[in-house]
Amino acid sequence: MQMSKEIKKYLKEIKLLLPAFNKDEKKFLRDLMERIEDYLDENSNATMQDIENQFGTPMEIAQSYMSSLDLDVLLKRLSISHFVRRFFAIAAICMILGLCVYSICMYKAYICYKDTLVTNSETVIVD
Repeated sequence: MQMSKEIKKYLKEIKLLLPAFNKDEKKFLRDLMERIEDYLDENSNATMQDIENQFGTPMEIAQSYMSSLDLDVLLKRLSISHFVRRFFAIAAICMILGLCVYSICMYKAYICYKDTLVTNSETVIVD
């Protein structure tokens, strides 16, 4: 059965509420999607409200998943996620600063080159 846009949105909201997203969370969402598809096969007239009543709201599902995790595992995943975000932010800042320094150096070289060009020369011939 093909998933509707509402169910995709429902799963996307759950994904956004999870603190980190790695293979365990992908497996959790895949299993949830399969359970929803099975439910829809049995109840072809089910609405989004029926699905939320059966499985819970995205917030409830994310909270139950996080509460099932060991605290050490959750903290480790959060610290890794935090490290990756911080690394990319620092890398972006370094690239921007490097680009600024490069631009300034190229501008100074352009000014220096422009000053060395001879545009007018006056030749005086004395007899």
